[in-house]
Amino acid sequence: SITPLSIALDTGNATFAGNVDLGDSSNITMATGAPGQLQVKGSGYTGAIALDATAMYIYHDSSLRDLVLGTNETTRLTIDGSTGSATFTNTIYAPQASLSTASTTDPVLRLVDSGVIAYDWTFPDTGTLKLSVSATSNKTLLLQNSGTGQFNLSVDNNGTFGGNVTVTGTSSTFNTGNSGTFVTNGA
Repeated sequence: SITPLSIALDTGNATFAGNVDLGDSSNITMATGAPGQLQVKGSGYTGAIALDATAMYIYHDSSLRDLVLGTNETTRLTIDGSTGSATFTNTIYAPQASLSTASTTDPVLRLVDSGVIAYDWTFPDTGTLKLSVSATSNKTLLLQNSGTGQFNLSVDNNGTFGGNVTVTGTSSTFNTGNSGTFVTNGA
């Protein structure tokens, strides 16, 4: 049975004292004009919530406006209306991140030091993971443990260096080539 709801109208605003049931159980897909089981009219655009057999869509029909999710009157996620880029305002926590690309040139991951440089991880071929930058200055890849422990680098097979290798630690051993010559730094 349906219990009547109390509805109050005050200068065009409605207040519902109870739950609201919308829609007729039909499938509505995100599309031009923002169709949906619920539509909200804005100034020059429309927002909607639409549900079909595949998904629930929360969206609007404007490329000039962002879609923003927030809590406590604070923006937490902004999706750019024209590019689709998503900006989170804080740390993202996830049990695992899976990034994929079929491109050999577009980065699968880009780490950006805003206004300075971008560090791109790419797969130039099926056997290579490449970290690259486009810079006119020298860059250093630093592996560091800021605590009291060690941060070691282990290479399972061969390592190729395009420049000089400087060893500053003690007890470091390197094979210098096919001749089997080993160089030991320290005791």
